[in-house]
Amino acid sequence: MPLSRTAPQLSPITRAALWILLSGICSVMMNVLIRIAAQEMHPFEVAFFRCLFGLVFVLPWVVKSGAAQLRLRRMGFYLLRAAIGLVSMATWFYGITVVPLATATAVAFTGPLFATLAAVLVLHEVVRFRRWSAVVLGFVGVLVIMRPGNERLDANLLILLLSAATGAMNNITVKFLARTERPSTIVAFFMIYLTPLSLVPALFVWRMPDLSTFGALVGLGCLGTIAHISVARAFAAADATFCRADRLSVVRRGHRFMDLGGRRDHRRLGGLRRSSRGAAVAPEPRRPCRAPHRSASPEC
Repeated sequence: MPLSRTAPQLSPITRAALWILLSGICSVMMNVLIRIAAQEMHPFEVAFFRCLFGLVFVLPWVVKSGAAQLRLRRMGFYLLRAAIGLVSMATWFYGITVVPLATATAVAFTGPLFATLAAVLVLHEVVRFRRWSAVVLGFVGVLVIMRPGNERLDANLLILLLSAATGAMNNITVKFLARTERPSTIVAFFMIYLTPLSLVPALFVWRMPDLSTFGALVGLGCLGTIAHISVARAFAAADATFCRADRLSVVRRGHRFMDLGGRRDHRRLGGLRRSSRGAAVAPEPRRPCRAPHRSASPEC
């Protein structure tokens, strides 16, 4: 039976889950490529090339969308989002080169928890007991991950925690921009502004990549674009809270089996499960198949 006849029969949640699965696979592969490229280059330079080649792959989408997508109403917020995104990306790229991937992904589960706190402080959303308990549970899990038993606190995990916090702040700026801007415009100009900004720290550690590293960087930009578009399709098909929690679950499971040089630590895995539950429960979804809205913009 032709695919065109079977695809429309899939429910919105099923379509979103398939897009999220693709995005999660791309994210796992991206993080592996980051670690491979970082063996020859500084993570800040890797971040620049990810932005550069990501922009190259995004530009055809921008051109196809037309000039209407390039109209800006809040340029200041675009610059703010790019600056926050640079901090989040740079700290993440550095963190996953010095911390096992599974542990780094577990710390990334604090993103929805920080987003809940930001929603209360910035957006003045009302949070009930169920969400607060989930936030507390999630942060308890992160504490177990960061310092299991009597081990000393790894400062590199604090860098990853900063990445998660700034990533949550980045999502808040998207909520503000989505009130007046198109999702495709938000995505495109994030890359347009982020690319030159990411060049600044890269210049201080610049080193020309060799041919094999260059191939990994091109693949990084390509996978990033595929993941970006997949998240956009998922957000268009289902509720944002479902997409965010499900994507984290896919990436977490992928890193548990693809970790390079990592080791299985049952205490840290226990904390990972706690943070996973907190991240999954914290959004408190009310309508899992809610119609798409303009604020469902993909994360970068």
